[in-house]
Amino acid sequence: MNQKKIIVAAILLIASSGGLHAQEAVPAAGNEASGAGGTCSYTIGQIAYTSNSGANGEVNQGVQQPYEILTTAGIEDHTITLELAAFPNPTNGLITISVSEYSQEKLSYQLFDTRGKLLEEKEITQPETGISMDRLTPAAYLLKITDNGQLVKEFQIIKN
Repeated sequence: MNQKKIIVAAILLIASSGGLHAQEAVPAAGNEASGAGGTCSYTIGQIAYTSNSGANGEVNQGVQQPYEILTTAGIEDHTITLELAAFPNPTNGLITISVSEYSQEKLSYQLFDTRGKLLEEKEITQPETGISMDRLTPAAYLLKITDNGQLVKEFQIIKN
């Protein structure tokens, strides 16, 4: 009877050990670092990384899987020659948007509070456009400049 219990326990132990091979690496830490030159993801404690490729594709083994997102077609490159300035910043009441070296139409601005509420939106038709902030409380505001709905530049404006 004891021998049967030992055999059953051994079979159960061998059968359950298949799941133990699933985890080859337990990383200590990992993160993503980004800067002006690009982005780098890293894992600390990953011992092995293998990449196998063939005619039908590629298989990557390891904890961290690389991927790349490419824009392939249908996207127009909108190169804009534009100089924008918003001054004075910080301001007491009137902020001026100065636009130079730009000949396109449909340039507009949007002024938001810190909660994302749209406070004012107008089209920019002159080289210099004034925005009165007298009615607003002293705080930080976000000024977005758009061209045909596409974001061109953002400014953080401080009202004293």
